[in-house]
Amino acid sequence: MDFTFLQHTLAALLRGLPLTLNLAVLSLLGEFGVIAQPVAPVAMVASLPFYIWLFAAHPC
Repeated sequence: MDFTFLQHTLAALLRGLPLTLNLAVLSLLGEFGVIAQPVAPVAMVASLPFYIWLFAAHPC
């Protein structure tokens, strides 16, 4: 097993980790900003009767 190769490979992978995490966070924020906000009010209004039935029919 070539430990020098493994060491260099791990170092190269770790150098790319901050960029990968930044891209993941930006894509999640973009999804929430573009898709979730316009869809959320419509989904909430459409599912409102279900929530009313759920809590009215099944008291805690």
